[in-house]
Amino acid sequence: MLTLPRPKEKYAVLIAEPDEECQGGFDYIFEPSEFDRIFVESGPQAIETVLGRWVDLLIMDMEMGSMTGLEVIRVIHETAPAVPSILLGQSFSKEARLEAMCDHVHACFPKPPNYPLMRRIALEILERHYS
Repeated sequence: MLTLPRPKEKYAVLIAEPDEECQGGFDYIFEPSEFDRIFVESGPQAIETVLGRWVDLLIMDMEMGSMTGLEVIRVIHETAPAVPSILLGQSFSKEARLEAMCDHVHACFPKPPNYPLMRRIALEILERHYS
C-alpha cells in the first residue's frame, strides 16, 4: 500500500485525458494558483505518476487506448485505495455507473463535461475526503 505523506499546499489533481480540447477545459477550471495539475494521456502514465507522488484526486477518461479509465482506477486503488476518483465517458449505462460505484468512483460525467459543475463536485469530494 502506498503511504506517501500528503503535502499541505494545493490539491494535486491527476487528469488522464488524451483529448487536448478537454485538457483545455480542465486547465481552465483547475487554476494553477489553487491546484497542482498533472496531465497524462494514458493509463500506464497515470499509474506510474501515482506510484511516484501524492495525488489527491483522479480524473480519468473511460477510453484511453490500452486500458479503460475504470481499469486504471482499479490498479491505482490496489496501492492507493483512498484516492478519490471521477470518471469521464461518452455515455454511461446504468450498469456502467453501478460498476464504477462498486469500484469507489465518486462521480461519472459525460463528455464533454459541464466544467463548472465538475469543479464544484471535485471541490466537494476533496473537502469531504480531506477534512
